[in-house]
Amino acid sequence: MGQAATESVLLVVSELVTNAIEHALPPVVLRLHRDRAGDQVWVGVTDVADPA
Repeated sequence: MGQAATESVLLVVSELVTNAIEHALPPVVLRLHRDRAGDQVWVGVTDVADPA
């Protein structure tokens, strides 16, 4: 993964964590997964809030 892609992932993770701290109900779970073969990154945040 190149420098620009790494910085983009860090920015997205930072924004997600900031939003989770501000708006989510604990517990908050951050999931990161990197597929080295495909050079892809998955980022997700979940909390216990009712989606309805």
